[in-house]
Amino acid sequence: MDDYHQLIADRVVEHSKRLGRPIDYIEVGVLTGNSALAVLSTGCCRHATLIDNFSNTHCGEWKSSPELVEENLKQFKGLFEIKVGDSATVLPTIKRKFDIGFVDGEHNEPACASDMEKMFRLLREDGIMFVDDLENPEQLHYTALNFATAHRLKMLYHRVHHGLGELVHG
Repeated sequence: MDDYHQLIADRVVEHSKRLGRPIDYIEVGVLTGNSALAVLSTGCCRHATLIDNFSNTHCGEWKSSPELVEENLKQFKGLFEIKVGDSATVLPTIKRKFDIGFVDGEHNEPACASDMEKMFRLLREDGIMFVDDLENPEQLHYTALNFATAHRLKMLYHRVHHGLGELVHG
C-alpha cells in the first residue's frame, strides 16, 4: 500500500472510532481503485461512492475501466458503487452525505476547485476532505489552501505521494 493510501486508511479508522460507527466515503478519480481498496480494507467503511469518467490512462501503463475497478474490489461487492461520468456532472446528483472525501480527479486548478466545492457540500459537518497531487505543475497546493481559507477549514499538508492535503474543521 502506498504511503498516501495508508494515511487515508488510518484517518478512516480514526474517524470511524471517533464517530462510533463505520464511515461513508466518496472519491473522485478512481483509476484502478487502489485508494478505495485501502479504505474498504480497514473494515471501517459502510459505503463508498466512486466517481470517474475512465477516460485517461496512468502514465501510459494501463487503461482504467469500471470493470477493472470492480475486479480489484470484488471482495467488497455491495459496499461500493461506481458512478461513471464527469465529476462536475455526477457530484451534483448525489443526495447522500459522507464522512470522508478524496479528490484525485483532473489535475488542473479549475477542475480541482470545482471538485472540492461540489464534494464539500456532500460532506457531513465533521467530515474530512483529502486532495491529492498538490505539487503538480499547476501548484494545486494553493488551490486547496485558498479553498480551506474560504471555508474556514484547517489544511494539513502531508509530504506523501505528490503532496496530500487534509482539510478539516477546526
